[in-house]
Amino acid sequence: MADVLRLTLLVDTRTRVLGLRTEPGFSLLVEVRGRRLLLDTGATGAFLDNGKALGVLPPSPDQVVLSHGHWDHTGGLPEALASWPEAAVLHHPAFSTPRWSLYKDHPPRALGLSSRARKALVRHTGPVKAVETALDLGSGLGLLGPAPLRHPEEARSGPFFLDAEGTQPDPFLDELTLWIDTPAGLVVVLGCCHAGVLNTLEHALEATGASRIRAVVGGLHLSKAGKERLAFTAEGLRRLGAPALHLCHCTGQEACEVLPNVVQALVAGDETELA
Repeated sequence: MADVLRLTLLVDTRTRVLGLRTEPGFSLLVEVRGRRLLLDTGATGAFLDNGKALGVLPPSPDQVVLSHGHWDHTGGLPEALASWPEAAVLHHPAFSTPRWSLYKDHPPRALGLSSRARKALVRHTGPVKAVETALDLGSGLGLLGPAPLRHPEEARSGPFFLDAEGTQPDPFLDELTLWIDTPAGLVVVLGCCHAGVLNTLEHALEATGASRIRAVVGGLHLSKAGKERLAFTAEGLRRLGAPALHLCHCTGQEACEVLPNVVQALVAGDETELA
């Protein structure tokens, strides 16, 4: 079997493919070594329509991995589970915790699972597994739990809280990170990376015992980062060997322009292959 990793971005805010749906959501299909994993389900069922239009869905993924509990990553869960009633669902135990954003001059906004998504998960007939720290998925794939905050410069940023009054900052303890071992090093696949990319990559190296990061795919949550934060992140990535960056979702245009070794700013419909 060819040891080629193929990643297809199913939905995001932009696309180059005529007819694909876009939304402020994220969903990525991972195919390697006979395995198919869906990382996140976007904000609606758009990922499913796009996957069919791109010819990558169906068949069903083996597992649906939910990187964290925000609505733009879990909103399409009812459509996913209705289509794949036997697929395994993996998430952190805290991913269904209510969450809020409190931006200046705006009322509190609920960010967590919708009632539709909660009901779909409760009714799901396939296996549902809570992943708290780490899980070896076999065939050189695995999940990591939340990354320790080694670098305070990457403090979990943003006006995100566990309550609508803004008294409990969200520590984002529900984040899961997917890693894939390749001969050239780890490929690390992210949802939003609220814990910071350097914290997350160093955690991945330590947890897996790998010697280097081959590539990073997904969102880095730097769309509102200032110049100092971007400079700190860029230098840290160089220190880690400047892995290839395939970026999308919440990364931000400025980050894509200043970070080292950005191979591609992914949009919906883009496909990446890594040997």
